[in-house]
Amino acid sequence: METLLKNFCSEEVNKLSSLTEIIAYLRPTDGSNYILANTRLKQFVTILEKEPTLQEDFSRKLSSYIGTLNSRSLFTENGILPPTAFKKELKNRIGRRILPPLLEKESLDYVFDKLFTEKSDGQWLSSLDTVFVQRLIELLWSHALVETKVSLDTQVLASLEIITNRICNLGHDLQVVNMVPDFNNLQSPFFMLNDHTDEIIKTKKNQLPTNLGPVFDETRKLHRSINLFIIRARRNRQKYGITLDITYKLQRMQQLNNRFILLIHCIDPQINYKEPTRDLFLELVTSHSRRYSLSQIIKDNLGILAHQITEHNSRSGEKYITTNRSEYWELFRSACGGGLVVGFLVVFKTLIFYLHTTPFFTTLLYSLNYAIGFVAIYLWRFTLATKQPAMTASTLSQTLELDQKVGDFSKFASLVAKISRSQAIAFAGNVVVAFPVSYCIAALYFYFSGHHIMDVDKAIHSVDDQNPFLSLALLHASIAGFYLFLSGIIAGYTENMSIYYKIPERIVRQPFLRKTFTKEKLAKISHFFKVHAGPISGNISLGFFLGSTFIIGKFLGLNIDIRHITFSAGTFGVALAGLDNIISWADCIFTALGVFLIGMFNFLISFIMSMFVALKSREISLTKIPDMLSALGKQWKTNKSEFFVPKKENKT
Repeated sequence: METLLKNFCSEEVNKLSSLTEIIAYLRPTDGSNYILANTRLKQFVTILEKEPTLQEDFSRKLSSYIGTLNSRSLFTENGILPPTAFKKELKNRIGRRILPPLLEKESLDYVFDKLFTEKSDGQWLSSLDTVFVQRLIELLWSHALVETKVSLDTQVLASLEIITNRICNLGHDLQVVNMVPDFNNLQSPFFMLNDHTDEIIKTKKNQLPTNLGPVFDETRKLHRSINLFIIRARRNRQKYGITLDITYKLQRMQQLNNRFILLIHCIDPQINYKEPTRDLFLELVTSHSRRYSLSQIIKDNLGILAHQITEHNSRSGEKYITTNRSEYWELFRSACGGGLVVGFLVVFKTLIFYLHTTPFFTTLLYSLNYAIGFVAIYLWRFTLATKQPAMTASTLSQTLELDQKVGDFSKFASLVAKISRSQAIAFAGNVVVAFPVSYCIAALYFYFSGHHIMDVDKAIHSVDDQNPFLSLALLHASIAGFYLFLSGIIAGYTENMSIYYKIPERIVRQPFLRKTFTKEKLAKISHFFKVHAGPISGNISLGFFLGSTFIIGKFLGLNIDIRHITFSAGTFGVALAGLDNIISWADCIFTALGVFLIGMFNFLISFIMSMFVALKSREISLTKIPDMLSALGKQWKTNKSEFFVPKKENKT
């Protein structure tokens, strides 16, 4: 280590190459090896403390080298989203991952790019002992030349001015302001921030004998006010809706505000410069290691939007969870209604197949058949069992969020039991009606026409399609599960956009509609759109997903299709009638098993994906899974029956 330090102090050596060697020595091979990283840091500090001459020389050479570099772009750009839209920045990051940008060689950006090449750099640097890091900062800066300090101060002040202007511009952005319309503009921190920052910059540049203590204190208050503004804007998403552009702008404002306060602390004489310098350095290194990260930008920006979307599903999901026996049997009756509709849809789909139209019109008719049926099930307040997982997952995550705070997951376990029995009874209601209804319609059709709806070859093929050992039924069921999850996301997104763009309120004011309908009728249309736009869009999208998959698979030469538990049960009913009830017991058993497994995969895929999004959007730690499973185990041991049937209500 001592050799590396002396080498850096040599006049003829390349400073950047020498610094790279020093960082490579300090960096542990395993980024999580905190002990080795701290051992090497202590060795570094000890050498400098024991050899004052080396320490003085190293301090001057290092500070002089840093002073010659342009640090403004690092302070104002690194770790801060650019003023572009989310989609454009995502494309830019993909491009930069393929072809990294050219950096100015005389910039601190370029130096960071050469020094911190590993993704783990932020990890091991963050683990270093704070006391030793601050001692090192003091040793490295203690003999810096005056002109070097002035140069760096000038760049920090310039960076501060740039960041302040960007914060204020975002604070006056109409989309952002509309998220907090009750914010008092006369006392807005965005108006005052520029004034206070300008005063600090002018005083520092001109070296005026002004006491800046109160001004620095005021900037900290403004920093907190801006943080409060961002929090309120994000909370108001339920009231006003939110778009990806707004989440991007709020995230950028948050990053700028955090960088602003770090730079303020670095130049405030009331604060020991070593601590904010360490924090700023760590933030810059960590941000540099994530500068092209796609997952980071998606996580930072989609999280809030995902939370708002899943909030819609949470509210819709409550009706799918039964707490007592009356609700339990009401859900069963509702599921029977859903099974009745699906029985007819299966017959209509079979008739469409025998129209032998072009692939386009076949796909269109299949999709419309599904979509109209799903919308009818929704509007008639019936239940399609597989719609439950996407809705109930968000309700479950909401309970988890509360349980995580108190460290008790008993409410979560109780809710799982309620969801389990609700899903089971809904499955039962769908299947026990869809099968006989489709069978009876097919039998009546044969009775009156003398022809089966489904011919023998098609019937045999349909029975085999439900057999998990003879077909890809479980893969196709998984595809349907993904579509069920996706349709839930679309439903939530539509409702969020409806709230954000104030569509129901704008319908009432639309000139043509005002001339055509009475006030009362227009108010009803507006209310209908407000309540039903999300669920209807979700059902229509699900219909088109299910109706087009087979044709898309055929076009691509892939064996992909969908299997849905209720439709599989109904299809078996039509096939059985087409075979004149001539079928082996083995086929019956394997078909029944296939329908059951199709339902399980429909549920599991949709639920797991919905649960994952809901947990991520609420930032619930996955490390709590063992505690959740433990609570579920206790619930199962004490109340097994509650996973299938609610307790009897006490009559008083």
